[in-house]
Amino acid sequence: MKKLEQLFIERNIKKSTQETYLIPTKQYEKLHNKTIDELIEEADHEEEERVRLKNRKIKIRLLEFRQYMINKKLSPTTIKSRMIRITTIYRHFEIEIPQLPPFQLQENEFERYNDIPTIEDIKKVLKETVNKKHKAIILFMATSGTALNETIHLTVEDFIKATTDYHDNNKDLKIILTQLENQDDIIPLFEMVRLKTNYPYYTCCSPEATTAIIEFLKTRNTLSLEEKLFKYNKTSILTMFQRLNEKMGWGRVKGRRFFRSHALRKFNATAIEDIGFANTIQGRQADSITNAYFKHNPKRIKEKYLEHLPKLTINKTIINSVDSEVTKELREELKAEREARLIAENKANNAQIMAEEANRKVDDFINNFQQ
Repeated sequence: MKKLEQLFIERNIKKSTQETYLIPTKQYEKLHNKTIDELIEEADHEEEERVRLKNRKIKIRLLEFRQYMINKKLSPTTIKSRMIRITTIYRHFEIEIPQLPPFQLQENEFERYNDIPTIEDIKKVLKETVNKKHKAIILFMATSGTALNETIHLTVEDFIKATTDYHDNNKDLKIILTQLENQDDIIPLFEMVRLKTNYPYYTCCSPEATTAIIEFLKTRNTLSLEEKLFKYNKTSILTMFQRLNEKMGWGRVKGRRFFRSHALRKFNATAIEDIGFANTIQGRQADSITNAYFKHNPKRIKEKYLEHLPKLTINKTIINSVDSEVTKELREELKAEREARLIAENKANNAQIMAEEANRKVDDFINNFQQ
C-alpha cells in the first residue's frame, strides 16, 4: 500500500475519499494475487521492455477486473467508478493505460419508484433492529437526506448546536440530554458542508430521529463535543446496511442492494416531492448565479421542513404533537419578518412614486416656462 499512501499524500486526498480507492484496490489485488505496488512495477517493467500496448498484462488485468465486477452484478455506476479509481492509480505513477473495448450496460438499469425503500420498508427494518445506534443512523439519514460522508463526519457538537433552541446551552452534556429527552417535538437545524463540493447548506431531521439520537447518546460511556455523533466510519455503516438488507431478505434490485445508505437519500427526495427543497436540504449546489446572489434563510428551511414532515414520519401518531412553542414562535417570527419586508417594499414604492411625480412637475414647469 506504499504507492497508494504516496498517491493520497501527493494528491492531498481527503480521508472520506481515500476509502473510495481502498475498496476497489483491495478487490483488484485479491483478483490478481498481487499488491498494487507489484502491479504498478509490473506495468512499468513492460513499458521499459517496450512490449506493445495491446499485449501488455495491464490490459488483461483491467479487463478481468471489469468482468469480475460485471459477474458480481455491481451497478454500472459502481463499475465505472472503480475502474476510474484503478486507472487513476496507474496514471498517477505515469503508467500508460491501454484502450479498453466498451462494455454494454444492462437494459432497464434506471430505478423506478418501487426500487427504493418506502416508509413501510423503513418501519419494518426499525422493528427488526434492536441496536440503538442503527436506529438513530437510519432515521437521521432517511429524514434529513444526508449523504453517507456527511453523516459519518457529524460531531456531538453539531447535534448540540442544531438543537440549541430546545436547551439552555449548559456546559454539562448530560444536563442537555436530560432537557432534550423530555421533549418529543424537536426538529434540529444542522449547519452542514457537502464534503464533495465544499458547499455549505442546512438540513433538518424529524423528531423521531432526534429522539433516537438522544437515546443512543445516553448509552455511551463517555461523551464529548469533539466525538463523532455516530462513531462509525464509512465501511462500518456500509456493512450495517448490507447485514440489514440480508436480514430482511431483500437482495438486490438492478445490481444494487435494495436497502443501502444512498437509497435512504433517494427515499427522502422522493417522499418530499419538491425538487428544489430536496436539493436544498441534501446540499446540492445551485447554479453559479443563484449561489452568488441568493442565500438560504435557515428559519425558512425549518418552516418548509415542517410542511413536509408528515411525509417523512415513520410513526404517524407523533405528528399531532409537533407544534411546540418553539415552532409557533418560529412561525410568528417569520410572519413578522414578512410583514416588515412588505412594509419596507411599500415605503420604497411610495417614495419612488413621489419622486416620479416630483420629476413630472419639474418637467411640466420647464416646458411651460419655455413656451
